[in-house]
Amino acid sequence: METQTIITSNDQMDDAVSTITRSGASGPLLADFKAIGEATASDGSTKYSHAPVMVWLAKFIVGSAGGPHKDAPIFELCHLVSAIDALSEGGSDERALFFLGVEKALPAVYRAALDEKLEFGDWLKPGFERTENGIGVYYDDDGFEVRFGRMPFLAALYEFLTGLDNYDFYTELNEIFDDLSQASIDLEAIKTASNRISARLRKYRREHLTRAQHDEKFDRIFGFLKARENAGERDGQICIDDPAVLDFWLEFSTVGEFRAYKTVFDGFVNFMRALEEADQQDTIENAAIIGTDFEAQEIEPDDQSDGLDGLGDWQSPLNILDAEPANQIKFFKKEGERKPIEALMQYGPYAGRLPRSFMQLEVFGSIQTAITTDLQVKRGETSVRQRLDCRDAMAYDDKREQFQTILAHVRQLQKATYFVLAGQDAADLGDNIVAFGAQNPDSVFEAARHNDNLDDIEMSSDFMADAVDAFSKLTRKGFNEDMLEDPDGIEGFRMGAGALLSISGQLETFLTRMAALDKDGEDLNSKFDQDKQVFSNQFNLLYGDVQ
Repeated sequence: METQTIITSNDQMDDAVSTITRSGASGPLLADFKAIGEATASDGSTKYSHAPVMVWLAKFIVGSAGGPHKDAPIFELCHLVSAIDALSEGGSDERALFFLGVEKALPAVYRAALDEKLEFGDWLKPGFERTENGIGVYYDDDGFEVRFGRMPFLAALYEFLTGLDNYDFYTELNEIFDDLSQASIDLEAIKTASNRISARLRKYRREHLTRAQHDEKFDRIFGFLKARENAGERDGQICIDDPAVLDFWLEFSTVGEFRAYKTVFDGFVNFMRALEEADQQDTIENAAIIGTDFEAQEIEPDDQSDGLDGLGDWQSPLNILDAEPANQIKFFKKEGERKPIEALMQYGPYAGRLPRSFMQLEVFGSIQTAITTDLQVKRGETSVRQRLDCRDAMAYDDKREQFQTILAHVRQLQKATYFVLAGQDAADLGDNIVAFGAQNPDSVFEAARHNDNLDDIEMSSDFMADAVDAFSKLTRKGFNEDMLEDPDGIEGFRMGAGALLSISGQLETFLTRMAALDKDGEDLNSKFDQDKQVFSNQFNLLYGDVQ
């Protein structure tokens, strides 16, 4: 039982570390976090429980804990610091002793420490009270309670803040707390201290977390969508749709970081990912059994906030084709076959959820990129002005035809790949066949990819003949007889098979979305003409004064 407990604890710490690393943590941040998690008591046990304290701290550090405001725990910590300082004139030394001077960060330990102080004296200033569950802080007509169950979390947060950037923030942090403690307890004093600490923490996150640089974009997008909801445009629900993406760009492209349409599209995709990950994590956490030992940890349902733990982000299947040994096989020619689908494979299902926005990105986003390049390399006013009317934009119908052509090529690649994986002997299976849908080769293809027994595979002789024909007609690197005897080559085709299934699936899905757009009131040509005018007008607004 003891061994199992250790394993579970290690797993929980691994989860906490994973939360940090998935957000792009720097080496120093990761080292500081692990140092807190590895602190031990004299009996060898950890000072802070790996779950929930260290898991919570990890979420707080990356900005996904603390309820509606990610830095709300700082507001809570400032209340607790005020209360501790109101019990003693010892200043920073007494403060550090309360938070850091205990071996085990447990609610009962902090409760005992508080009660011991109250035995030898009362509060040094009004506004504080020992309540049944913690410390009450009162000012004006409002009040705030810091529960004993929260103190292990706040102690871990205090220790983390003191160690920011190799303790460079330690002196300033104590000055902030000293200023807070010298003032009479009131809401403004708490807010001032909280904001000063939060500002320093935001800077730290930007320096040490890759994901933190996206936070301001998330906030701007959320505020925009919330305003649309409040305006009554979305029946009381926040709605992420094609009009929202375009309207956001039209409103914010003239200022700041949202000038490029691609930046806006990326922002909305990342926003959708964050919401989905939060929903998935919420489902996982809400499935847990609620019922805890309050003396040991005192964790209630609202003590923990949902995090963005990166559950299953989409990855482009083209990346698989770039890896050894699949990259030794030329599945796609770069310009005519691969380049036109690179963005679709990059965004995957998110492109299908915002089909018109994605088409706008593909067609007009490339024109904006060209304008930006012209300006950067100083090609002159004439070059830029020729692009402003979007005269060279590819029509949506032409883009659809391009996708259809590439899908047909992918189908040929699937057949040729099946021939390689099944082996030439598969052509001798004779009439042990059933009808096989040409548009859905997945079952036989998957069987070959996983090296299943060919005797159990049902296929049509026509399909095998097509597979042989497809292989022989592909005159490019890797599609030759020698590859049938090369183990590395076979493995490359097996890797490619999975990527091809994913590629065909995304192409089929997006073509279905385009067909829906074509029937939605106006056809694709009409939508293209409308978008062309909108983007041309905005490009003229953004770049029309070029000299």
